[in-house]
Amino acid sequence: MSKKENRGHRTPYAKFKRIMDEAAGNSTADYQGHGRFWNTLSIKELQEVSIYGIKMIAPVDGTSDAPQNTPSEIPDCCHPRDTPKVETPDCCPHDPDAKDGDDHHHHHDETAETYTPGRGAASGLVKGLKGQFPYDDSQFPRLPFEGEAVPLRGIQFIERWIDAGLPEHHMPRHHDDDDGDGNDNAYDPLTDGEEAHPSVPHSNTFKYEAGSVLQRKNAQYLTDHEKEELRYAIQEIKNLDKFPLDKRSFNAYGKIHGDSCQHGWEQFLPWHRSFLYEFEQLLQDYAPGVALPYWDWTLPMYNKGIPHPGGMSGIIPNLYRCWITSENITNLSQQGYDSTITNALSTLIGTEYSSGTELIWKAQDLVSSTWPPGLTDAIWAQCSLNNSLFHKYRFPGMYYEKADPTSSNSKYKYGADGRPIRIGGENPTHIFHHHYPRAEEIDQILQINNWPDFGGGHNANSSFGMLSQNPHNTGHIWLGGENPFADPSQPNSTNNIIYGDMFNDLVAFFDPMAWGHHSNVDRLWAKWQTLHPNVNPDNLTDVMIPWHYTVQQLLSTSKLGYEYVEDSKVWSTNNKTPITKFKSEDTGIHQDVLSNHSKAEVRLHNLQRSGDSHFIRVFLNSPEANADTPTIDNDNYVGYISRFGHGDCVGGPGHCEVPSPNKRNFDMRGRHHNTPTNHPLDATENVKKLIAKGATDIHVNVVALNANGQLATGNSRLLMDGVSINFIN
Repeated sequence: MSKKENRGHRTPYAKFKRIMDEAAGNSTADYQGHGRFWNTLSIKELQEVSIYGIKMIAPVDGTSDAPQNTPSEIPDCCHPRDTPKVETPDCCPHDPDAKDGDDHHHHHDETAETYTPGRGAASGLVKGLKGQFPYDDSQFPRLPFEGEAVPLRGIQFIERWIDAGLPEHHMPRHHDDDDGDGNDNAYDPLTDGEEAHPSVPHSNTFKYEAGSVLQRKNAQYLTDHEKEELRYAIQEIKNLDKFPLDKRSFNAYGKIHGDSCQHGWEQFLPWHRSFLYEFEQLLQDYAPGVALPYWDWTLPMYNKGIPHPGGMSGIIPNLYRCWITSENITNLSQQGYDSTITNALSTLIGTEYSSGTELIWKAQDLVSSTWPPGLTDAIWAQCSLNNSLFHKYRFPGMYYEKADPTSSNSKYKYGADGRPIRIGGENPTHIFHHHYPRAEEIDQILQINNWPDFGGGHNANSSFGMLSQNPHNTGHIWLGGENPFADPSQPNSTNNIIYGDMFNDLVAFFDPMAWGHHSNVDRLWAKWQTLHPNVNPDNLTDVMIPWHYTVQQLLSTSKLGYEYVEDSKVWSTNNKTPITKFKSEDTGIHQDVLSNHSKAEVRLHNLQRSGDSHFIRVFLNSPEANADTPTIDNDNYVGYISRFGHGDCVGGPGHCEVPSPNKRNFDMRGRHHNTPTNHPLDATENVKKLIAKGATDIHVNVVALNANGQLATGNSRLLMDGVSINFIN
């Protein structure tokens, strides 16, 4: 196919016809002699035709779908009226004799920006596709007659196409496009490989709806949508803190850890796994699909805990940071703080801080007047409004030189800027050994081949395992930090917080960052389990108080409904629409992930049993992949899946129907023979080679083939929920 022909095959007009043809299938309905009117009629004729007394395309004003046999049925733009013309493409070309494909007409399509919202919804065609009256079986069946229902997103595309004036060549950009990127051609419900699928905004929402294992992702690589969903769920749980007896509250979970957590013996890892699981389930009560992210402290970007240049606190992921917005400034102004203060704070907008203390220091540098009482707490309250994962009692990496105890001077040494001198600064007076856990240290721990040394000893020799000592304990100490405003000569109290909450066991989980820290500890245990299978605690029947879970029940993360990945992208498909070829958009995965992951894996999700046996080939960065694309010496070729078809159904009605993913209560029968399945393929070497060749992103291509090696047809085509690529480290 030439490039010119290929462009024409991707036009919105061609896309409309493909959607209709696919749904019509083998239907022979003649629609009052018009046959497949979406193919037999020109765009101009389509806008004028009435079938069984109903106009298929509503007039431009979108108010009527009744049959009209007078010139008034022609849209406003095509004949003079008293009202101004509204020009829409394919309806009123400047040249009245222009034909489809003329350059003048083509140019008009490309520049058209006129929409008529509501015209599509008022059209008989769209009402018929939706099954609305009179296509609700009251007078007629759903369109297309004798065919399959058009997928919802296909209907949405057709409706917007009509709103846009039925353009033949290019869909004008509009805020209502279905992908939010101004490009209605980005999604094709037929998934035929012609147009790229966009990824879903929150891959775990897709997995949750599909009944799949959710993914705990690296906190550094969460999308904005994923961050906001997590923050929303955390805030909903924090809102319960005003009910002291509600065991679902955020503070109640903090107290559970303080009262019942297990450290220094073999229950350390399984107890905290059950703790994370319980909290994650609570999060999903408020935001289905949300999973706890993990904070991998070993990433180079955290620079072993060294603060930002000129900063005073250790670097943490932006998921947990604090910042000021213009809305916060307005709130502070309404609280009575004068313009000198609010104007100074306005200069901080757009900058994130790893600790609230550092933000206050920056603000104090800018406020020339006296720092008013209560302003620090007021600013921190605004930070909490912005980010429910912010915590004011968190001083990451903030440790300071004490003054000479024999001196009557201040309790801290102070630098020229009047602030405490940070230990381990540019000119430290002594070596400071606390730091974020390093990758090389973790690698050594993962080589331990027995449980007592790795996870901790049993009751007879209660001892710390290495995972608990270095990355776990070190992380708590470093993240808690030391409050530079505290008076170390006075007892720790609500008015004199000496250390951050993460520093002390009893209050550690009042800081939301504890969940990310412990999720990473749990991830390392899961990684160690793959390296040392069947090496477990001695007492598998121990119960994790205050819950009912035994150690045995906690050994498999997949049975608890989660897995760990660096990052993941999912592209959903309509599981009612047969697929021959699939092409995703680029992943947009962070370059650090593409360069540093340990494993890459492509998965096909909830693939339904097919009638005929067939093959599936998976490629990366091969948009034109087809039956003839080489599989030998091709770095883009990931691999194939061979599928054994079930053949013609030999049972009665319902025997071969796809079962519901949700069983009824008390249904203990075995797995249905046509239960959809997931299919993983290792793409690690492919990604590595493509990146080495200069690729800066990855997309996935899937091709279904009949048993004879030709592009799949009929019962060999794919019915599935989606395709994903997962990066694991």
